Amino acid sequence: MFSFQPNIKSMDREHNVRGLIKALKYPGQSEKAHQIRRDAAEYLAGYPYRRVVEALMDIMLSESDVAGMACDSICRLLYPHYQKKSEIISWWESNKDKPDELQIILKSNRISKHDHEWDEVRRKIDDSVKPSSHMEMLINKNIYGNRNEKEDIEIRSWIKEKDQKIAPELAKARAELEAKWRAEESMWEKEDASLQNWIP
Repeated sequence: MFSFQPNIKSMDREHNVRGLIKALKYPGQSEKAHQIRRDAAEYLAGYPYRRVVEALMDIMLSESDVAGMACDSICRLLYPHYQKKSEIISWWESNKDKPDELQIILKSNRISKHDHEWDEVRRKIDDSVKPSSHMEMLINKNIYGNRNEKEDIEIRSWIKEKDQKIAPELAKARAELEAKWRAEESMWEKEDASLQNWIP
């Protein structure tokens, strides 16, 4: 299967899903061979494809020395639906012949990652507008619950101004992310379809 020692990080950079799946069964008992198998199982968690889940399930249910890492990666791919080995096995036995069920879960996993990515971008933009020392003092007073009504109005006014200021940047960032997500979704669908009839 291998005429050379695979470079897992390089495979990941090149989006070489087939190579990563093959590397799950890289032969040998050395520490290096174990690390290759383990890294392959770990990196495959970034690829929400049915064939990836099938390959990881095969490893998890086998005597492989990286069955534990395969289980961890499956948990990441099926998050937040199934997070225990017993739950995964039970679900797989009931649904392994129902590709649509798995596709729904994998798509929801991708959407949750989009939400996380958007939250990170939005937080960064929001944090880029720093309050004045006076405003920071008023905000910090809330910790002790001793702000008066006038100060609350002042803070709300500052927040409104800040939101108006960053609105164009947020809109631009959101549009860029949505374009990126559409491109990724198209890529996922094409890659997933190409993997369906592939035999490792």
